[in-house]
Amino acid sequence: MLIAITDTCGRDTLIKPNYISIQAANPCIYNMPAAGVAPGAISACAGTLYDAGGMSNNYFDNVSSIMTIAPTNAATVIADFDIFDLEADYDYLYLYDGINDQAPNIGFYTGNTLPNGGNPIVATSGALTVKLVSDPFVTGAGFRMAWTCTPIIEKPIARFESDVRSTCSGEVQFYDRSTNIPNAWLWDFGDGGTANMRNPKHTYAQNGNYAVSLHATNAFGTDDTLRTAYVSVNRPAAPVVANDTICYNDSTTLTVIGNGIYTWYGSPNDTATVLVEGNNYTTPILIDTTSYYIQETIIPPLQSVGPVNNSMGAGGFFGLSNRYMIFDVLQPCRLQSVRVYANSGFNRTIQLRDSAGFILQDTTLYINNGESIITLNFDLPVANNLRLGTAATSELYRNTDGATYPYTLPGILSITGNNASANIYYFFYDWKIELPTCISLYKEATVIVKPLPAPIVAGDDEPCPTQTMSYTVDNPNVNSQYQWTITGGVIASGQGTPTVTVIWNDGITSGSIAVTETKP
Repeated sequence: MLIAITDTCGRDTLIKPNYISIQAANPCIYNMPAAGVAPGAISACAGTLYDAGGMSNNYFDNVSSIMTIAPTNAATVIADFDIFDLEADYDYLYLYDGINDQAPNIGFYTGNTLPNGGNPIVATSGALTVKLVSDPFVTGAGFRMAWTCTPIIEKPIARFESDVRSTCSGEVQFYDRSTNIPNAWLWDFGDGGTANMRNPKHTYAQNGNYAVSLHATNAFGTDDTLRTAYVSVNRPAAPVVANDTICYNDSTTLTVIGNGIYTWYGSPNDTATVLVEGNNYTTPILIDTTSYYIQETIIPPLQSVGPVNNSMGAGGFFGLSNRYMIFDVLQPCRLQSVRVYANSGFNRTIQLRDSAGFILQDTTLYINNGESIITLNFDLPVANNLRLGTAATSELYRNTDGATYPYTLPGILSITGNNASANIYYFFYDWKIELPTCISLYKEATVIVKPLPAPIVAGDDEPCPTQTMSYTVDNPNVNSQYQWTITGGVIASGQGTPTVTVIWNDGITSGSIAVTETKP
């Protein structure tokens, strides 16, 4: 209510019913953390998010700040920006479709142009992660982002993908890509194996082509999808190792001939328990026939692609982060390392992006001044126009002329260009490529243990009544234990020794005497 009064014209009153609402469900205002990851996700379906400086102050220098918005039972999160001011090409805002910055990257933004041209940005996973990275110097006013969510109102649409479709190791990582936020999953991998987690890893033991199905469930129902011949497994042949035969209470050394990496197991279903690695395995003392299992791991040699160094022509250090190399991958492989040249030592973030700019993998590492070989270990999917670049300031060397594209590793990878000029080569030299590690089928090696022979006993088989007789094992083993079994109404002594004394009862003229030997 407002009452306005003047000296000459009187007064007036304005009342607006229900003008202010204070409820827990109302949209709230949040600020990003000053640095690091906010301790918990925002669960509200609507609100406004500012950078760490809030409504009135600039964001902070030299920080990485992360906040996640994950409304309860949301199908999507929709973000709108109406203020955006970051230091161009040095400070960046990243948006991820999921609960952390390892989720698929929606986009990254710098300068003072509104993200997505001012149009709504939709996170279809039901969660949105916001990450602001700034360099040590200039800051801006930051950003203001309003968000809303749409609730889940229907059953999932089941979808999935995997990191590989063809494998020589048998290992496949599966990813749920179902819509409408399922909360329960049932996978069938086609070889009798199943799983009920969202993103399972499965190992196929035998070669072949396998159909894979996924059942995805939420509160509104279940959907399923089946993809026939989805995974092809072609593992190398099992290593050659001979069986052996040994005597009771003895051991042996099993040997495989070859130059691979060999791992011995006590069971093919318990690969977490490794007996030994190497070409030989010496068994423990055995009293029963026992099987062991061996696998060979084949690690392909590293291969190189791209210019070996930066001596191809003129060049210099480049400070901005909006340049990257473009390349195609023809079969799954790993980018193990690259050679770089830096004009100062500090942390740099190297990013692998898809053709739309979404971040697939990244790593932050300290790069020393001068020439360095940096380890990336980026798993490269089969795709065209992938991008390898940096986030924020790079200050890495690039050649301004002398590049001759494409740089090709036949059948595996081809560096086709960059996003600037055909003669320029950016940052990353001497790419080391590793093809997938192959793991062979299991080979079973059986150690056959000969049974212990029956001991030979000396003595009179037909004693007279009431006669006392002694029975002795011929050539007894001093370390063995002997167990005597005597029937026919007799009394025996000497159990556990090579000799037993028997007193036959009066009137009983026959009985059965047996002895067993146990070696240590």
